[in-house]
Amino acid sequence: MEREREREREREREKEKEKEGKITAADRDKTRWKVNEEEEEEEEEEEEEEEEEEEEEEEEEEEEEEEEEEEEEEEEEEEEEEEIP
Repeated sequence: MEREREREREREREKEKEKEGKITAADRDKTRWKVNEEEEEEEEEEEEEEEEEEEEEEEEEEEEEEEEEEEEEEEEEEEEEEEIP
């Protein structure tokens, strides 16, 4: 959110300079490059967060499966013990 507001402020500054006739093509390109770079960084961070969340979910699922297997094994052992007189 903060980055988005900063990008918007950069765009507003660029528009003001254009109105005053003080902005050059290089200034405009620099601002656009900076904004694009920030957007790319933000996207990369979001992707990394998503990957981390997916990994955490997979780990949780694996743990649940292991717990279920252990419970099943315990039940089987209990049943076997009950069968033996």
